Amino acid sequence: MKKRLPILLIIILCLCFTLVFSSCDAILDLIFGPVDNPDLDPDTQPAHTHTLTAKTYVGQICTGQSSVTYYQCESCGKCFVDDKGAEELADVSTLSAGHLYVIKFDEQNHWRTCRFCKNTDENSAGNHTSAVWRYDTARHYKTCDVCGTDFASEEHTMSQGQCSVCHRHQDYAAVCASNYGYQQLAVLDHGDRMQKLYNKIADAVSAVHSDESLNIEVKQVSENVTRPALSIDVGDCYVNANEAYVALASFILDNPLYYWVGKQAGVSFMGGNQESSYIISLNIIVDENYAQGSARAETNAVIYDKIDYYMSYVSGEDNSYDIALALHDEIARNVCYAYEDNGAPADELWAHSIAGLFVRNSAVCEGYAKAFQLLLNACGVNNVYVTGESNGMGHAWNVVDLGDNAWYWYDLTWDDQPNAARGVVHDNLCKTDAEFDDHTVSTKKQGLNYLYDLPDRATENYNTERLEINDVFSDNGCNYRLVGYKSLSLVKCVVVGDDGVLEIPAYITADGKTYNVVQIDRAALITYNYNEQGQIVSLTGPSVKKIVIPHTVEVIYNASIRDCSTLESAVFENAEGWSRYALNGKSPAYEQIDEITISNGASALAMLKQIAPMEGNLSGGYTYVWTKSSEK
Repeated sequence: MKKRLPILLIIILCLCFTLVFSSCDAILDLIFGPVDNPDLDPDTQPAHTHTLTAKTYVGQICTGQSSVTYYQCESCGKCFVDDKGAEELADVSTLSAGHLYVIKFDEQNHWRTCRFCKNTDENSAGNHTSAVWRYDTARHYKTCDVCGTDFASEEHTMSQGQCSVCHRHQDYAAVCASNYGYQQLAVLDHGDRMQKLYNKIADAVSAVHSDESLNIEVKQVSENVTRPALSIDVGDCYVNANEAYVALASFILDNPLYYWVGKQAGVSFMGGNQESSYIISLNIIVDENYAQGSARAETNAVIYDKIDYYMSYVSGEDNSYDIALALHDEIARNVCYAYEDNGAPADELWAHSIAGLFVRNSAVCEGYAKAFQLLLNACGVNNVYVTGESNGMGHAWNVVDLGDNAWYWYDLTWDDQPNAARGVVHDNLCKTDAEFDDHTVSTKKQGLNYLYDLPDRATENYNTERLEINDVFSDNGCNYRLVGYKSLSLVKCVVVGDDGVLEIPAYITADGKTYNVVQIDRAALITYNYNEQGQIVSLTGPSVKKIVIPHTVEVIYNASIRDCSTLESAVFENAEGWSRYALNGKSPAYEQIDEITISNGASALAMLKQIAPMEGNLSGGYTYVWTKSSEK
């Protein structure tokens, strides 16, 4: 056995430190300079204050009055009985039927009562209902699918680390991590040593993460650099500097929960040549905004609440495809890409971590991919965080195992499209290599830029008997297409009854699951017949005289309604919050729709048939897309 250097000599020879940087998103990722303290408000905005404007409806109502005044918020679109915003109106469009309903509820039931004559709408009464448990740290509850009221609240019943009712995890830190990077270390030279160091890093970081009283000290990590740093004694691991960085990189790749751990580190050498010598300490530089235990504790609380939200959103799902689809859509619908004032991607640390996405609802690609990774981990879905390039820029995304070791690509960042009708597309979801050739995986195998080898991807498109994105099925004379998680679009009305009324259902049960009808496609009521030159020569379709649009619909492509000559009336179950923009190839310019105008079936149809005129002297016009106001 070789003799070890005397302890005194070891200490004397610990003279040099190496600082290594890494980056992503093609941004100079010197991310540990002064940055603003993150917003700890999970909604990222102050509490909403209604700005109410008086509105007047003219028409006969149940009490004999010929006009009614109510109040609408200019920003959120909600309507109220009074100018203080104390009593919300259920549906202003019902004024055309002579009543103005307000929502009433108790612990078990909901109903609507006319504000004027006090009569109850018999069709609106019912028990609160929901199949999904929502939860937070202390309790679980349900939110009524009809009226939005929380009910059935009770404390968690913990058993073996999970609530036996809602299945919330007692310790998210234990389930949010992956071990893929750890396992991949085993195939490298000295992999067992790097795994030992990985475990030391894991123990040190997890202890700091959960200790509110522990403050990380500022240390000198190079001649001119002092930063808060977590020092770990690694002399018994017998790794050199590069091996230490690879072990740290693997830990960071596996553990998105630790948002405060950075991609910079310093090492102290045991002696001899720095390139080959063992190190005795690893100094992991951390974000100075979270050096104080109190700052981490406050941020952790917000992050865990947001994890609760997303986890309860997929409560009850047991299929990897549906879980991934649900998280993909909900993240994209709630999060905005983070930009600097000059339009460049944000380079602050929070934007590159789960802290951006979960605390500020804003992030760059790393934040999207790390949050998706964390939530899939917590749901028990195998996945791997990936770095590389796309469109010539540094980028991050995911590869997900949808069962039987069938791995597919997912890129949430590129699928978050605010200008899309529903704010999200599915162009980069569940893709094979052949469909993902504009993404290039990193080949770096050294230092903190290290990326492990990835699992082999599936070569065939994902296909099961369950509904997948863009699958079409028939129900009661209409065809529907899956356009999102539990979301359908009406793509074709095939038959209609003798009365000519097409009452689009709000909900459809298929494949053992309840789906919302959220969209009306371009050709829902009309079949366009073309000649060889691509010109429309005729229109066919069932004789639809009246269309009833349910409250669940969020998007309407008006082309089909415009070209349906048999239509006489269009009825909105909820006329509030609509706007429209022209499909003219430009960034959408939204035009608000007055809910009183479309509360009448004839005037609503007239507006739905309108087209946007072309600029200049060109004839024709552009069709409109109608959209409900978004929460994003």
